[in-house]
Amino acid sequence: MRSAVGPGKDSGGRGRWRGKPGIQFDLVQLSPRLCSSRYVSKVRSCFCFLSRAKMQRSVEQRYAIKFCAKLGKSGSETLQLLRTAYGDAVLSSAQVFRWHKAFKDGRESAEDEHRAGRPSTARTENNVARVKVVLDRDRRLQVWLIAEEVGVPKTDVHRIITEDLHMRKICGKLVPKNLSDEQKDNRVLVSREILDRVKSEPDFLQGMIIGDETWIFEYDPTTKRQSSEWHTSESPRPKKARMSKSRVKSMLIIFFIQRELFTRSLCHLDRL
Repeated sequence: MRSAVGPGKDSGGRGRWRGKPGIQFDLVQLSPRLCSSRYVSKVRSCFCFLSRAKMQRSVEQRYAIKFCAKLGKSGSETLQLLRTAYGDAVLSSAQVFRWHKAFKDGRESAEDEHRAGRPSTARTENNVARVKVVLDRDRRLQVWLIAEEVGVPKTDVHRIITEDLHMRKICGKLVPKNLSDEQKDNRVLVSREILDRVKSEPDFLQGMIIGDETWIFEYDPTTKRQSSEWHTSESPRPKKARMSKSRVKSMLIIFFIQRELFTRSLCHLDRL
C-alpha cells in the first residue's frame, strides 16, 4: 500500500490516489469488507497518525534549518545538508529557502503561526435570527438569495432553515375559491340554518336543488403521448401539427338534487 495525498495523473483522478513516486493504492481494488465503518475508521486514524508524523518531521527539519542559519550557512548549503540527512523525506527546496530566509530575518519560532481562518460553523444565534427576519419578510425567497443577503454559505442557510428554524418549503394548496372571512362566516351561518331546518323537517334535503357553474375551454389539444400510435420499424413516423389551447370559453352550469342530476345547461359565449 502507498500513501494517499491526491489523485494521480495516470488514473484521471478516479479511484487511484498517489503522493510521492512509488506510493499509491487503488480504491477500486479494495474489497467490500474494507468499506465497512469499522475499517474506514481504522484507515482514517492511520492517515491521521501519518499526517502527525509528517508534521513532526517537518518541524524537526525547520529546527535544522534554523541551526544552519545560525551557523551562517547559505540556503543552498542548508538544502544539501538536509538532503544528506533526510533523503527523500526532505522538505521541498521552496520551503527550505523560505524558512532559511525567515530565520535569517530574525524569526525564532519554528512552529506554524496561528491562522484565524474561516469559522468552523456559520450556524450562530445571530445568523439564525438574521435568516428568520429575512424569511418573515418574504417566505418565497430562494436559499441562494437569502445566502447573498445575510452573507452565509448556501449549505449553512439551508441547515439553519430546516434544522434550527424547523421550516420547510411547501406549495400552496389549490382550492375552488379563495373565500374572504365574511364569506366564510356567511357559509357557517347558512349551514347552521340548514341543519336546524333538517332537524325540524327530515325530508327537507330531498326537495333542495343545488347549482354550480364553471368556465371550460371548447377543446384541449392532445398531448404528444395521447397522439402516439403503434407502428412497425419500417412504417413512417406520424406527424402532429402544433396546436395552441382554445381561446373560446364556455360556461357550464349544473343543477342537481340529492339523488340524481336534475338539469344541465351549457351556455356558449363569444370568443374572448
